[in-house]
This record gives sequence, structure tokens and C-alpha cells, in this order.
Amino acid sequence: MSSDIRLKLKPPNLPCGVTEGIEFLCLLIISIQSILLSGAFGLPWVRENPWLIGKHIFLVIYLLDLIVSLSLRCSEYYRIRRLIRPYFLISSSQLMKKVLKCYRRTLPTLF
Repeated sequence: MSSDIRLKLKPPNLPCGVTEGIEFLCLLIISIQSILLSGAFGLPWVRENPWLIGKHIFLVIYLLDLIVSLSLRCSEYYRIRRLIRPYFLISSSQLMKKVLKCYRRTLPTLF
């Protein structure tokens, strides 16, 4: 093992379903968290919170992509899940939400 980039080490070749199983566990934890949050604060609060609505929508898309990946026996080239992952990180951090809001306000003034 070395962190030297000149030594081209082969990445590990995991069997189909190992990474998908880990992703399914993470999906299950995020789903339970979202459902508990929705139940604790109620439906009116959920309707006013766009991040939570987006999380529910992306959870459905994530689950569908995971099912497609397993049904194709991990032979698909494009994984939508990789594009969706940052949303879950951003939606759970207030600081990241504030940074995105600042970017959204300042970027139009730059161009």
C-alpha cells in the first residue's frame, strides 16, 4: 500500500451487490431519519421545508436507481446515485445551506 500516484495500484474488484448493500443500508438510515422528522414536525412543516421535500423525492429516485443497478447485475455505466449523494450531505448541514444561498445570491452579480 502506498499513496504514491506513480504506482498505479489496481482498485479492488468487489463482487456485485457489496457496495449496493452498503448503499441500501445508508438509504434505509436516511429514509428513517426523514420519516421520523416528518412525523415529529407534522405535515404543514414538511410542506414549508423544500429541503425535506427534495430529500423525499431524491430518496425515491435513489431507490429506483439502486433497484435498476441490482437488476442489471451491476453492469450499468451511469449511476444517478453518484449525482444525488451531495444533496444528502448539503441538506443535513445548515452551514452548507447558507453557503449555497450566498453562492446563489452572488454568482449572478459576477456575470
